[in-house]
Amino acid sequence: MVCDKCNTPLNAAGKCPACTYAQAAALESRAASFGDFETAAKLFLSAGDYEDAAARAASCFARAEDCNREAIYAQAVKRQGVDRISWQGKADLMRSIAGYRDADALATEYQQKADDLAAEAENARREKEEARQADAHRAHTDHKRKRKFLVLGVSTGGAVLAIVLVVSLLILPQVQYKKARKLIEAHKYLAAAEAFSAIVPYSNSEEYLGFAYYSLGMEAVEAGNDLAAADYFTKAGNAKSAPAELQAAKARLYDTALTALREGDFNAAQDAFNAADDYEDAKDYKHFCRALRVWNGDSTANADKMDLKKAENILWKVMDGLWYSDGNEQEISISAATRTSSTPDLKIADNTLRYTADGVSYTVEIHSLTTCRLLGGGEYAGAYDKM
Repeated sequence: MVCDKCNTPLNAAGKCPACTYAQAAALESRAASFGDFETAAKLFLSAGDYEDAAARAASCFARAEDCNREAIYAQAVKRQGVDRISWQGKADLMRSIAGYRDADALATEYQQKADDLAAEAENARREKEEARQADAHRAHTDHKRKRKFLVLGVSTGGAVLAIVLVVSLLILPQVQYKKARKLIEAHKYLAAAEAFSAIVPYSNSEEYLGFAYYSLGMEAVEAGNDLAAADYFTKAGNAKSAPAELQAAKARLYDTALTALREGDFNAAQDAFNAADDYEDAKDYKHFCRALRVWNGDSTANADKMDLKKAENILWKVMDGLWYSDGNEQEISISAATRTSSTPDLKIADNTLRYTADGVSYTVEIHSLTTCRLLGGGEYAGAYDKM
C-alpha cells in the first residue's frame, strides 16, 4: 500500500515514512523546548530508514538533552539562595549537569557558600554552647556564694541574705535594664532584644522587647528581606503595627512565591509559600509545590511530607482548562468538574500524576502554571501549553 498523499510505500505499521519525516522536520524547525525536540526525535525514529531520519533523530535527542540541561541551569541560577540548604540545592542542581556551560564553576561557588553558612552555623552553635556552659558555671558559683551568704546570714540574723536578694532581684535587673535602654536609643535592636529577653518580666522590658523585634522587622522590610521580616514581626507580637506589617510581609512573600511558581522554580516557591504561612491559600500551594517536585523527579523534595489532599486543591485549579501541543497537534481538555467522578481523567496514583485519554494512561510532568508534558506511548504524548 502507498500513502494517499504522496504515493510513498507505507511501512509495516501502516504509516507513511515520508509524511512522518516531513512532520518531524517541521516540528524540529520550530522546536524550542525539551518536549518539542524529544517528540521530533521520536517522529524521525518512526520514519525508519527514510533518508537521514536516524541521524536527525539522534540530533534531536541531543538538542532535547541540551534544553533539559539549560532548564536545570536556569532553575539553579534563579533559585533564591537564603540559607545553607538552598545554596546546597543550587550546587546539587549544577552538579547534575556537570560540563554544561559554567555549571562546574557555579557548583563550586554555590557549594562554597553552603559550606560557609554551615561553618557560621557551627561557630554560632559552639559559641552558644560555650556561653551556656559559662552561664552554668556562673550559676553554680553564684549558688555556692549564695549558700555561703545564707549561712552567714543565719548566723548574723539574715542581714547578708537580705542584701543578696536585693542585689539579685532589684539592682542587677535595673542595671541590665538601663544598658538595654541605651541599646534601643543607639538603634542596636538585635543586641537590645537579647538584653531585654534576659530580664523579662522586669519593669516594662516585655514592651521594649516587642519594640526591638518590631524595629528589626522594619529594617528587614527596608532591606527587602521579607523572610526575616515575617519572623521578627511574629516575635514582636502586638508591638506598634507589627500584626499589620506581618500580614503585609506574608502578602509579599505570597506574591513572590506565585512568581517563582510561574517561572517553574518550585523550590523557591515552596519556601516562600511556607513563610507566607496562613496567608490566603499559601499552605495549599506549599504542598502543591512539593508535589510538583516529587512528580518531576526532584529527589530533595521529601515526599513523606506531602499532603496530597491539599496539593490536589491547587492541582485542579491549575490544570482546569484547554491544553494544546504544537508537537503532536493534539488538544486536551481538563475540567475540575470531573474531580469527584468515579473515573476522572486526571488523578494522583502512587505519588504520581496520571492523565487518561482514549484508554491510554500518561504520566504528567508540570513545568510551570502554563506548561506540562505527557509521558507515555500514546498519540497524546508531548509538551503542552495552556490555552
